[in-house]
Amino acid sequence: MQDEKSASAIALVEPWACVENSYVTQERQAVKAGGTLLVVADRALQSNEYPKLPIENNGIPKTITSIAAADAATIKNESCDDIVYFGHDKATIETLSDKLATRGLMNIVLAGKTIGTKCNIGVGRVHYGLTRWIGTTGTDPAASYKNIPATTEIRPNDTIIVIGAGGPMGQMHIIRNICSGIPGISQVGTDMDDPRLESLQKKAGTLAAANNTPLKLINTAKQKITDKFSYWALMAPVAALVQDAIAGSIPGAIINIFAGIPAPTKHEIDLDTYIGNRLYMFGTSGSVIEDMRIVLRKVESDQLDTNTSLDAVSGMAGATDGIKAIENRTLAGKIIVYPSLHNTPLIPLSELRKYYPTVAALLQNGQWNKSAEAEFLKVAQ
Repeated sequence: MQDEKSASAIALVEPWACVENSYVTQERQAVKAGGTLLVVADRALQSNEYPKLPIENNGIPKTITSIAAADAATIKNESCDDIVYFGHDKATIETLSDKLATRGLMNIVLAGKTIGTKCNIGVGRVHYGLTRWIGTTGTDPAASYKNIPATTEIRPNDTIIVIGAGGPMGQMHIIRNICSGIPGISQVGTDMDDPRLESLQKKAGTLAAANNTPLKLINTAKQKITDKFSYWALMAPVAALVQDAIAGSIPGAIINIFAGIPAPTKHEIDLDTYIGNRLYMFGTSGSVIEDMRIVLRKVESDQLDTNTSLDAVSGMAGATDGIKAIENRTLAGKIIVYPSLHNTPLIPLSELRKYYPTVAALLQNGQWNKSAEAEFLKVAQ
C-alpha cells in the first residue's frame, strides 16, 4: 500500500504524528498508582472531609503526606505526582505549582470559596512537564477528576479555534480536524499574516467544504475575536494566550497548549474561571510510534493527505535555504529535501513553473502528489 503513495507523503508522517499525538494522548483520570500524593489544607481537616479519591486500577500511591498550607514551602520542588489542595490562597497555590513532578496533577478544592485574583503558575510545564490542573468549586475532591477527558480528541459539535493557524503546524491542525470524520465540528483559524492565511485557505477551503466542516480564517491584527469556543489549540509559544483561552472558553472546554512555551515560564491565570467552568488545559511534546501508525493508516486509506502541508521541495543544495526559510517564516508549510538531487535549490511550489513546468503541470490544486514527485525526480537530476 505504501508503494502507492509518494515518498513525501510517507516522510511527512512524522511531523503529522506530533499533531496527532496532541489529540489522542490518554489522560490520567485518577491518583497515580505508586506515586507521591500530597494533601494540603488551609485548616485542619475533619475526619469526614479527608479525601476519597479515585485511584488507578493497579494500586494506591506509594506515599501519602498531609500538611498544613503554611508548610507548603518545605516540600521539595517537582516531587509530587498528585497534590490535593483544600483552600483558596493565592500564595499557597503558587508555591504548590513548583511542587508538581513531571506528569503531576494539581487538584484545587475551593469548597464554595474563590481565590479572588489570578495566580502565577507554571504554564510552561503544562507542555514540557506534562503537568495538569483540575479543581472543583465544591467540597468533594473526587469531583474534579470527572472533568478530565479520557483523551484530548476533539468532540462531536466542538467549536474549535486554532491560534496561529497559518504556520506549518497550525495548518496541519486545521486540516487534521477537517479530515477527522468527527461530526458537527466547526473551526476558526487565526493568524496575523494575510499570505499565510491565504495559503491555508487554498489548502483547506475546498477540503472543509467537501467534509461539511465550516472554516473561517481571521487576521487578528485586523479583527478581534469575540466568540467563545469549546476547544482551543495554541500554536504560538506565548503564555498570555493561555489566559486568553480561559477567558474565551465555554464551560467544559479543552485547551491544547501545543506550542512549547518555555518550561520555566509562569503566567497569571484566572483559576476561579478555570475551575468554575470545568476547563481542562494540557500539553504534549513529540510523538510515539503508535501516533505514526495512526497517521500512516489515515494516509493509506486516503482519509488524510499529508502532502497538503508541503510548501516547497529541494535537493541537497537548497537544504540550508530551507532552514533559513523556516527561521524567517517565509514559507507557511513544510519542506521536503530529496537527497538524491544534489544540485537542486529550494523551490516553493508556487514558483515551480519557473524551474520545472512539467512538474508544475502535475500539481493538483497547487498541491504536491506522487505524479509530481516522480516527474521532479526525473527532470531535476
